Amino acid sequence: MLEIWSRGFGWGNFKVNFGRKGVAVAIFDSFEADGYKRLREENAESGMCWMLFGYIWGMLEGLLNVKLEGEDKMCASKGDNYCYIEFNFIE
Repeated sequence: MLEIWSRGFGWGNFKVNFGRKGVAVAIFDSFEADGYKRLREENAESGMCWMLFGYIWGMLEGLLNVKLEGEDKMCASKGDNYCYIEFNFIE
């Protein structure tokens, strides 16, 4: 699915890492963060990849059949080099 979002829709390039405690997703060239930077001169105070955050969260919960807690750790809209979201398994 992430491949479709990346190549088909141009939403960004995704790197996913699965671990014992959860899943980490790095997003390079996020269309949401890039769009924010085109509209504003200053960096955002919080991450702007809300749609990607939600889509990825729902996709992971559905595919893995688990409950997750997600946190936006980095975002290009805040001046970071890329966007980074961590999802931790809820037991």
